[in-house]
Amino acid sequence: PSSRGLHCAMSLTYGLSDDDNDANTSTKAMVIFGGAAKDGNMSNEVFVLDVRSWKWTRLDCSSSAGDGDDDDADDAHDIPTPRAGACLCPLDENSLLLFGGAMPATADEGGGLLGLNDVWVLRIDMEHGKGKWECLIRSQSVVDNDEDNNDVVRPPGRNAATLCAIDAGKFLPNMKAGTEGDDGKSSCFLLQGGWYPFRKTYDDVFLLRINSSE
Repeated sequence: PSSRGLHCAMSLTYGLSDDDNDANTSTKAMVIFGGAAKDGNMSNEVFVLDVRSWKWTRLDCSSSAGDGDDDDADDAHDIPTPRAGACLCPLDENSLLLFGGAMPATADEGGGLLGLNDVWVLRIDMEHGKGKWECLIRSQSVVDNDEDNNDVVRPPGRNAATLCAIDAGKFLPNMKAGTEGDDGKSSCFLLQGGWYPFRKTYDDVFLLRINSSE
């Protein structure tokens, strides 16, 4: 990868099957996404560092595609836009979860930096050096404390937040499997803090639940 800052990085264990009990049969890697160069240009590249061979691989994510609907005709919907300060968190041995970040805003959006609140899954195929993005939640503007829009709860756009997987059954005992839309295979992630660049900082906490069967 080229020189950059404000990228996000996360460790990943891939190649471990359900029948493998020996940790040595898996490969440890570090994945980095996005970031910004000194001149301010942002990236949506994905690089993987194999920490056994210390070899970098730039993932080819060009095959990421929508389902053919008109809403997915725009290539910008197929992969995350270039951004800085996003959150990256493991979803399973071969997949990562991406949230938010900030990208340059258009003049109509007020200029400066635009805080994002989209959610993506990146599935990594290291054997072929490829990655495939899938958008779970599109980014959209959220007005803080909008009492007229309580049907869907989502965090306002932001970067420099933290995102981590949690055992909801342990830390949130009142949240039990078997609730509507949950077949017991869901994963929970805790999002905390961050800021809308140069406008507002956040101290809120959101819980994201993803059903692995969907």
